[in-house]
Amino acid sequence: MDDNTKKEQSEEDISVLSEEERPSEDISENNEDDIHQTSENPKNQIRSKAANIFQISLICLFGGVFLVCAVYLAINYIGKIQGGQIYEGIAGEYSVFDPTATVTSDGSIPHILPSSDAPMQTLEKRMTSGTTDSQTGSSDDSDKLAQVRSSLKALKEKNPDVYGWIFVSDSDINYPIVQGSDNQYYLNHSIEKKYLAIGTIFADSNCKEKITDNYNTVFYGHNVVTDRKGSSMFHDVTKFLDKDYFDNTVIYVYTMDGIYVYKPFSIYGTTSDHFYFTTTFTGETEFLQFAAKVKALSSFQNDVTVKEGDTMITLSTCTNGPQNARYALHAVLVDHITDEPTEDSDDTE
Repeated sequence: MDDNTKKEQSEEDISVLSEEERPSEDISENNEDDIHQTSENPKNQIRSKAANIFQISLICLFGGVFLVCAVYLAINYIGKIQGGQIYEGIAGEYSVFDPTATVTSDGSIPHILPSSDAPMQTLEKRMTSGTTDSQTGSSDDSDKLAQVRSSLKALKEKNPDVYGWIFVSDSDINYPIVQGSDNQYYLNHSIEKKYLAIGTIFADSNCKEKITDNYNTVFYGHNVVTDRKGSSMFHDVTKFLDKDYFDNTVIYVYTMDGIYVYKPFSIYGTTSDHFYFTTTFTGETEFLQFAAKVKALSSFQNDVTVKEGDTMITLSTCTNGPQNARYALHAVLVDHITDEPTEDSDDTE
């Protein structure tokens, strides 16, 4: 075998050797090639660093948002608890507004049982006609009115914006009503004019001070749910979505002018841009048309009607669904106790 043949065989043998078996100088050459191929371009390094910074920033951002939301929810929950305690304390202090309280010998709250069939009469007419049955009040009405006014006066001394008090039996609706210069302030302020997430029940700022001077007096309140068992403000407006409750429950409103009893005639879901909270009408004809429209919207129908000479209230609260979703509850005045004379106060029965 000649020298050239041997040289060619040697080169072929080397080419098939594993990397470990190849000569060191050959390995060294390949390593240099690998290093050259795997080394990063400075621009790639910058992009990689930028991507890492972006990822870290996103993590920090979402973490911060989560923390803020958690803190907000905690503050909101605590606010609901504190608000409930505040108003429970006020309701306990002014129990005179509970019409279901038992009459006692010391002259405390007389029981008033309204009837949709009972004529609306002033205290003066009731006393003159000798009407003292449980449907239309009792001879203790003057004491009751005196207690109501005394309690409202005490509340007004704490906050001149106090409009009255609202009470609904078999519910948690038992709150003072205020009226601000707009319909925003009391969405998140207490009766003490301090920030409070659940706000206060308030009358529409466009309503007149005397409730019977309004065709439609509108009251607003949050639908507050603390947990599955706890609720406050106007949450229990939802109870009227039960037909039996709707048919057998009345709403009491106390003002300096008297005690007013309202019978529901319409409840339905609506939106915040609907006409249900209209407070201004050109006259009685337009008001009666309005009343007919909202009655037609009701989830239930009953025999309660709104007729000439009537006035009504509207309770408005959110549904805790879409942001602009609302429940509207309308009720007509069916009975009142007041010592103000009326046009027919001199008539005989």
